Amino acid sequence: MGRRFVVLDRDGTILVERHYLSEPSQVELITGAAEGLRQLQAMGLGLVVLTNQSAIGRGMFDQAALEAIHRRMQELLGAEGIRLDGVYVCPHRPDDGCACRKPKTGLLERAARELGFAMRECFVIGDKACDIDLGRGVGATTVLVRTGYGAQAAEDPSVRADYTVEDLREAAQIIGRVQAVAERARLYLAGHTGLVGSALRRRLAGQSRYETVVAARAEVDLLQQDAVEAWLAKSRPDAVIIAAGRVGGILANSRRPAEFIYENLMIEANLIHGAWKAGVKRLLNFGSSCMYPLASPQPMGLEHLMTGPLEETSEPYAMAKWAGLSLCEAYNRQYGTRYLTVIPATVYGPGDSFDPDEAHVLSALIRKFHEAVEGESPDVTLWGTGRPRREFLFADDLAEACELLLGCDEVARPINVGSGTSRTIRELAEIVADVVGFRGAIRWDASRPDGAPAKTLDASAIQAMGWRARTDLRDGIAQTYRWFLEQQNSS
Repeated sequence: MGRRFVVLDRDGTILVERHYLSEPSQVELITGAAEGLRQLQAMGLGLVVLTNQSAIGRGMFDQAALEAIHRRMQELLGAEGIRLDGVYVCPHRPDDGCACRKPKTGLLERAARELGFAMRECFVIGDKACDIDLGRGVGATTVLVRTGYGAQAAEDPSVRADYTVEDLREAAQIIGRVQAVAERARLYLAGHTGLVGSALRRRLAGQSRYETVVAARAEVDLLQQDAVEAWLAKSRPDAVIIAAGRVGGILANSRRPAEFIYENLMIEANLIHGAWKAGVKRLLNFGSSCMYPLASPQPMGLEHLMTGPLEETSEPYAMAKWAGLSLCEAYNRQYGTRYLTVIPATVYGPGDSFDPDEAHVLSALIRKFHEAVEGESPDVTLWGTGRPRREFLFADDLAEACELLLGCDEVARPINVGSGTSRTIRELAEIVADVVGFRGAIRWDASRPDGAPAKTLDASAIQAMGWRARTDLRDGIAQTYRWFLEQQNSS
């Protein structure tokens, strides 16, 4: 089955009901509508609006005014991270005898044809009898919301919706449960205890769409092909996420390049090939921003991949990630799988490693400043010049993006996931010092390596799908530091 869609009425369902809404200034989202639409979008569902606008046929306002209203609606929704797949309008009067005025199915048929969804498999949400009758007419699941004219419609015994709810928030919860019963997928999350894996596990635990299965290293050694294939044959997942692998900062990469390339190559090869052998059609693999050239133009887009030399320290790790990306592309071409490589910005958050030999820059800074505060040190010396720019992505924001991508059939190429903003390492150090409470001097050892001068991703593709990073850098650092303190106290 392809992507499922939610068909929504406009006035009284998404927008506050007005008597013949005719001005962009009158456009106002119903309380809770944005939250409900975000939830539906996070389930991977398409969102399309179908609206009867007889005021055009009556000459009360023209097409230009309608388009201005819809632009304003899209602006308000876009600010909430929501992207509509389409808006379809019937401009005719009730007595015109057209085939597109709801509850007639012409408008829905057009949307289904152009967007490629099955009408019977969609959900129809509205506040009026015509919306419910439209859905019932094509065999769709219908939801009546009590907003707008919905409370009145709910009292009419002829309006027979499958579900009657208060608003779009509750509608999204109902649809989530319906989806879970109909489509609950078994998902194997490899690397569930790491930074990204633990964030994915938190995210998926709050959703009923997936039954997530995990395995400790004692159960399956991901470096051993036979063990991986046996585990996949036994667990029979519908989808796989590869969040496992050897990761680390500049120090770890420079000290153990052979381990970084070998272990990541083997894990990717074993899981991707094993997933294919087990009949898994959907897989998420993780690349890294270090796959981009050292001197790549900013922001870094897919067109910049393989256009120049890599940063020397992380080259073995980057080449392993390149191999994983290429494996996914090759299996897709040859076997028709949907194996997608996600290239995230530098990820941080609860679950990160604070080991001095393994840590990435942000977690290393948290530990260094924390120890300076504990030891009452008057200054802290950091590697490099502090001038390189980096983009940071909170792990739970990445997990939300991955959930969206898992449900999308349209994404065929690798995709960047980034916050859209970057900071110099010097700026980052100042924020971390402030969060941790270090008030001493920060010094820089320019004899130490800086790494790539800048790494900011072009994340326009996933942003066009409605996703945005939600977590402010300072807030994310504060959450990460609280987790770090909890781990310190528990040990």
